[in-house]
Amino acid sequence: MKALAWAGISPGHVLVETQGRRTGKRRRNVVGMKATGDTGWVVAEHGLHSGWVRNIEAHP
Repeated sequence: MKALAWAGISPGHVLVETQGRRTGKRRRNVVGMKATGDTGWVVAEHGLHSGWVRNIEAHP
């Protein structure tokens, strides 16, 4: 799935890259996305418990 999103083949998904909140390592996650006009909505399946969301909170 990550390879498909990276290549732009998987519609409705985007690749989000974050910095690990504890390790500092680069992390990549494929997440759901919905575009409406000029606005894009990214969906966190597990809400604030998602690791990538917590990484963004730690390193905006």
